[in-house]
Amino acid sequence: MFKIFSRLATATLIVILGSSIIWAAAPSEIEREFDALEAGQYVTTAEFQRRLQSLYNTIDVADKALLMRWKRLHCWSLEPNDVQTPPKLIAVATNYIAEAEAANDLAAIADFHLCRGYYEQVYGDVDLALQDYNLAIELVTNSEHEQLIADAYSSRGDLYAYQGELALGLGDLLVAQKYYESADITYWIRQNMASIANTYRRIGNFDRALEYYQQLERIFLEEDKVSALLAIREQIALVLEDQGQYQQAYTLYSDALDYYLAQSDDYGVAFSRLNIAGVMLALEKPTQALKHLSLSEAIFDEHPDFGTSALVHLFIGRAHYQLGDNQKALDYFDLAEPSIRKEKNFRYLAWLLQAKAKALSAEKRWQEAYETTEEYQRNHEQLDLMLRKQQTVRMQVEFDVARKEAENERLKADTLIKQKQVESLEERRRWQLIVLFLGGVLLLVALVFLIRQVNSKRQLHRLASTDELTGLPNRRDILQRGKEMIDHARAEHAPFSVLVFDIDYFKRINDTYGHHGGDEVLRLIAPASLSVMRYQDRVGRTGGEEFLALLPGAGLDHAAKVAERLRQKISDIDTSTIAVDMKVSVSIGVAQLTADDSNLSELIQRADNALYRAKENGRDCVEIER
Repeated sequence: MFKIFSRLATATLIVILGSSIIWAAAPSEIEREFDALEAGQYVTTAEFQRRLQSLYNTIDVADKALLMRWKRLHCWSLEPNDVQTPPKLIAVATNYIAEAEAANDLAAIADFHLCRGYYEQVYGDVDLALQDYNLAIELVTNSEHEQLIADAYSSRGDLYAYQGELALGLGDLLVAQKYYESADITYWIRQNMASIANTYRRIGNFDRALEYYQQLERIFLEEDKVSALLAIREQIALVLEDQGQYQQAYTLYSDALDYYLAQSDDYGVAFSRLNIAGVMLALEKPTQALKHLSLSEAIFDEHPDFGTSALVHLFIGRAHYQLGDNQKALDYFDLAEPSIRKEKNFRYLAWLLQAKAKALSAEKRWQEAYETTEEYQRNHEQLDLMLRKQQTVRMQVEFDVARKEAENERLKADTLIKQKQVESLEERRRWQLIVLFLGGVLLLVALVFLIRQVNSKRQLHRLASTDELTGLPNRRDILQRGKEMIDHARAEHAPFSVLVFDIDYFKRINDTYGHHGGDEVLRLIAPASLSVMRYQDRVGRTGGEEFLALLPGAGLDHAAKVAERLRQKISDIDTSTIAVDMKVSVSIGVAQLTADDSNLSELIQRADNALYRAKENGRDCVEIER
């Protein structure tokens, strides 16, 4: 349902330093370790803290500049919990600010203000956080610290977007992106792209948000960064949820939850459960929502984040309302309300007031329900006004030049029309209008006919090339694509591999569970197969229970890895909706294009031979061509 701004909210720890610190010393082990930690990496919090402590034990603490560099890392490494409460972490950052000011270290002062602002934001003091972010921007503006400038604008942009000031947030994030790209910091370029996408999603520009998300998804899929890939797919799930596609969103959230459980990442588990609970509430399944919320609430109690805790309480209240326990719902709404008001988050406040008014009405507390509804209406009007303003400002930012050009063209057209009116006689003008009208009618008729023809051709092409049951390319289409890919691979001297796979014991499945059960298995195979493929890969159904996957640019080793991921993914498919005791598996044959292959059929035949060996070896396995 949401994305909380946090650099420590997932299994990855991100450090806001890097190009803003320049050293003239020759590279060393210490220098390389500093560079690695400062650049931003996919590193667990525990691993980062261990390496940071090891670094402290190695450096010469008498070197004030080096020690200050370490303290900047240390400030960002702290994690709010029952012992290290946000007020204590704010005090740590405040002490570091004083030390940096005494050393007259401009970059360190700005960085510590960003660090303190983050902990203030976690604590719910958004006004103080904004003051620190503004001060950091003021300190580093016009300096040479490109990454630090980017960090400052990114921090403030995330805060603005979280509060609902989407146009301001988008403006800051676009500035941050410019500086990150100038500094060539790959990790933060991608992180900030995700923040920009989140802001477009909140504005309601889902297509633009998906462009950013899908670009990042392709990158992380190609680089096999599982954690980052799942994080982006969770953001895609937010878009799907906003569009009412709850089942698709639930699938992506569940994949993330399974991963975080396997990694023992409590914080990631808590956020995934909270997202799943939001879907369950939208589907009016409060019992399932409460199961996830109770587990996530315990984790958030250990890691204080007041905005997140407030949302947990709001969701728990909504669940109890759906169960008919109105008083318990109101108790949780009362727990959530102070933090939501303190953070000035208009979106959350609108959710809270609407839910609270319903619960009060159900309890027949009419006066309170009326007052709450009135406040909800005022807040909703303010939120609508803000969103309309955001849309206007966004359009001004993105399309100002195009609008000016259109205005110039309009003025030219107006002038021309006036000249024609002066020069033309009334009779001539009347006949011109008649001709224009008739021409427009004819053009409209032709346009309607053309659109129908195009749509008919598209529909016929889709029907002719798509397998009706699975939605995958059918045999003719996938084979045609395979021939084209082989031609391209030969022209570019690039590797090309195929996977041939079919469902084990499919006849037994049909005999046991009926053809309806078999059809449902085929439908489940399709999305599972696509989920492990790269964007350029293609999967098609060639007949019955048989499938073909085309992997352009993939050698035999890479294709074998994809095949194993595919085998495991299908083995993990949940078939409980068909039968509790059902287990689905596939056997897979892998082959790579060689100079001896005269056509696609020969390549597929070698993969098919490998498939037969997989069947002979007990099924549910991968065999590579010999």
